[in-house]
Amino acid sequence: MPASTSAYGPLLSDGFQFIERAFSDEQISQARHGQTELMAGRVDQRPAFSWPTPRTRTSRSWKSPYATHFRSELSALAQSPRLLNMIAEATGAHSIRFWFDQLLWEEPARSKAPNHFHWHTERSRWKTCHTRLMVTAWIPLTALTSEMGPITMVRNSARNQWLELPDGWQPDDFDHITSPVQPGDAALFCWHTVHGNPPNRGQAPRRAIALHYAIDELEYRKFGKFSHLNERVVAQSHNLPDFTDSRVCPVVWRSPDSSQLWKHCGRD
Repeated sequence: MPASTSAYGPLLSDGFQFIERAFSDEQISQARHGQTELMAGRVDQRPAFSWPTPRTRTSRSWKSPYATHFRSELSALAQSPRLLNMIAEATGAHSIRFWFDQLLWEEPARSKAPNHFHWHTERSRWKTCHTRLMVTAWIPLTALTSEMGPITMVRNSARNQWLELPDGWQPDDFDHITSPVQPGDAALFCWHTVHGNPPNRGQAPRRAIALHYAIDELEYRKFGKFSHLNERVVAQSHNLPDFTDSRVCPVVWRSPDSSQLWKHCGRD
């Protein structure tokens, strides 16, 4: 896919990119082990902030935030130099700050109800984040078939930059594309891209991790009564959540020409 330039940097023209071989087989195998261990309530590291250890999985649909803070194998994915370099190249980043993660497990659906993709943008989940761009890397941990409901992108939807989708919105007038990524690959997309997951109608659990990053400067901006989990755990600065709290949201990549600037500013 050709790259294009915009106020958000040299993003891909469709608002997403499918990256092949972002990780080795060993990295994915270790991450899968880390997920299995975490679902059993076993951790090998602790976050530097207060958050309860994830409980043993009991539900068919299981999402665990802050998984990278509890399992080293998952943290290694989030801070993979190869992945971060790819994100920097796609976004024109001067720096990349880790924002949040979600470890995902979805059993095959029991119901035969019509597929519901739960279309949304990440921007609608991050209304208090003020930055020029945020991106997500969606990484499968097991082989996926089309029946298992891989993440699905709506082409060109990022151009609209919706904070919320219009009432009754459906992608009938857009071209939506099922991600072809497999273990070792990653689906990269920006916070304006409309995306969703249909139910898992395959024969095995859909296992993945979503890693979220902020490009360059990031700060909290109040947005009505909206809040995000990170606001509960980051430090406070002038009575406001500090999204530069490196215990929760560390800078994980800097361009060589920005290192002196960050050192001068005393950041992270």
